[in-house]
Amino acid sequence: MQSSDYDADGLPRSSGPAGSPGRYYAIGGALIVVAVLSFAFLSGATAVFVGIAAAVAGAVFVLMGVQGSGDRQPDALEQEYYGTQGGQGSVLPDPAADYDWDGNFKREFGGDGR
Repeated sequence: MQSSDYDADGLPRSSGPAGSPGRYYAIGGALIVVAVLSFAFLSGATAVFVGIAAAVAGAVFVLMGVQGSGDRQPDALEQEYYGTQGGQGSVLPDPAADYDWDGNFKREFGGDGR
């Protein structure tokens, strides 16, 4: 049973405007401006603390904006195999299906493997 946070294809549901990349860019840009202004108008340890904290938080929000692409479709190269994990009943070939694991162990370490 799938969680209500995912659609029928297993993709995350859109979180609406609260999770939009544009909002993250705006918040990140505003925090970077606060960092610059803190170094311009504050002095001492307060300027350093506020400036570094705002710059790091701004960078985090900018990265969230970069990662929060509006395209929530599976990768075009993976669409044929989307949702499959290999193994029994899979459309993907099992690369170890015809490999003699016991024979390889005996060749490498000799004996019967005890």
